[in-house]
Amino acid sequence: MRRTASGGRTGENIFPAIQASFLWGSHAWFTGRWSELREVAHHGLALCEEFRYPLRSWTGKFVLACASAACGEFAATRGLADQMDQWARSRRANAVRQYAAHAKTLIALSQGDFEEAYQHVGTIAPTGSLPPFVGHALWVILDQVEAAVRTGRREKALAHIRAARDAGLDAVSPRLNMVLLASAALAAENDEEAVLRFSEALAVEGPERWPFDHARIQLYYGERLRRGKAPARARHYLGAAAEIFGRLGASPWTDRTNKELRACGSAVRAHTRPDGATLTPQQREIACLACQSLAAAGLSTKQIGEKLFLSPRTVSTHLYQLFPKLGVTSRAALRDALDRAVSEGSSS
Repeated sequence: MRRTASGGRTGENIFPAIQASFLWGSHAWFTGRWSELREVAHHGLALCEEFRYPLRSWTGKFVLACASAACGEFAATRGLADQMDQWARSRRANAVRQYAAHAKTLIALSQGDFEEAYQHVGTIAPTGSLPPFVGHALWVILDQVEAAVRTGRREKALAHIRAARDAGLDAVSPRLNMVLLASAALAAENDEEAVLRFSEALAVEGPERWPFDHARIQLYYGERLRRGKAPARARHYLGAAAEIFGRLGASPWTDRTNKELRACGSAVRAHTRPDGATLTPQQREIACLACQSLAAAGLSTKQIGEKLFLSPRTVSTHLYQLFPKLGVTSRAALRDALDRAVSEGSSS
């Protein structure tokens, strides 16, 4: 996929390069390589814009939305999800609407709004069932069970786990097996069963291959242990979860884990985003020039490139890289966000 994606830089095999970029980005989402995800997704989106493949762009925007939601970039994520919904509704593009629902579910879970999460995830597949031809439902099993359990719908959560097991999903991959065991632990009525299922989930071979899922499971395990009056054991799992969330830049999840650690009597260190949210001097210059060009006459990407002596693809790539840092999803919002960033930098 790396070789195919990079082929697009030479102007050849554009469609396979776009597909490979977004498949690579999806893999990076699950494996916690989120900086890489942003890089390859922006590359694919730049190709989509330059060569006019709007339909394919939604996959890239979806993986960006997932990482943005987990990292607390809620405005940017909502903007992407709204774009997906608006485009898909009139076209009855259910796959794109499922992307939007997944992104909104992740926002709600990251904010601790479990009722909203339950409503959004239920539009992908009704809780308690796995309808035919809805492959996206396999990506949100843990989200769906957590939302159901935390809103008092334990029976719905158990029905969803049964449906997944009846479909044989625990035998499809180690990750799905881990997710189903963790889901069963979340829905367990007593602490003894919960501890057993969490232990089994964490014993699946190579859980560290999926760091976000792995950290979430350790957070849930730590929460259960703390409420079960086992703070020393809880600290072990919560500390491990906080380290992974911090490394990923998943700020809302780090904050949630740190609250649990403080409740266990542990001191908590302040965390910072690993990739930062500030612009480099070069990025700021490019953004300013792009804004001036846009203000001048609503120039196209090609015209902006000619004005700045850059290729259209380079202009698109720079702009897409700026969007998540400034919390925007379109060029129209770029100038206001840049003005805010400049004023904040001046005041500090």
